[in-house]
Amino acid sequence: MINLSIHPSFTHIQFSRNKGNSIDSSFIQKFSEALDQLNSSTSVLLIEGTPHFSVGMNLEYLSAMTSSQVTDLFIQYEALLQKLEQSPYITIAKMSGYAMGAGAELALSCDFRWMELKARIGFPGVNVGFTYNTKRLQQLISKQTAKRLVLTGATINAQQALSLGIADGIYSYLNKDKELGDFIDTFKNKSPIALKYAKAAFENMNADDALFESIQAGHYKEGATAFVERRKPSWG
Repeated sequence: MINLSIHPSFTHIQFSRNKGNSIDSSFIQKFSEALDQLNSSTSVLLIEGTPHFSVGMNLEYLSAMTSSQVTDLFIQYEALLQKLEQSPYITIAKMSGYAMGAGAELALSCDFRWMELKARIGFPGVNVGFTYNTKRLQQLISKQTAKRLVLTGATINAQQALSLGIADGIYSYLNKDKELGDFIDTFKNKSPIALKYAKAAFENMNADDALFESIQAGHYKEGATAFVERRKPSWG
């Protein structure tokens, strides 16, 4: 089950399909449909899987498929990850339990990753006959460190992920709403137009084009005026 809920400062996609939130074609389709339901009012999207973020591809499902079918499945999944990466809103993965393999890739495709203190993220592809977790991981950490994690099939804890730069923050179970909520609130008074194009400049848009498009949107007028008048901007 994938639920979409609207909150004052963010939109929440929460999935709990089975104990491990394993990934198959149905998960990919329903997650993509949930993204399609978002509208222009969305500025921050929080993505959460419970009790585990995702243990990765459903291996029982894959074991009954031909190599061409598995290839098609990974192509579909990559399209979903790119759809998430290129979305105009800020995406945050809220990670508890395990994020493994393709589940880790889902977290890596988000702009930010917050891990519960006891959460773990793993890159076990080589243990089960797959090669992945390379492209996005190398964008976050050094090639050598990424190579060590991928080639050994390592699983690391939240503190290790934070120290390597894979995680952006750690939250405790007891204070999860406060700690993560404070981070979400940092985007509340930002220009949604500026955020949209700033993100695009990191993903799929030339940096100069992103700047010029943001200027054309005109939010700089309100931003500059609010700064001079020492008040919070009203973006409308």
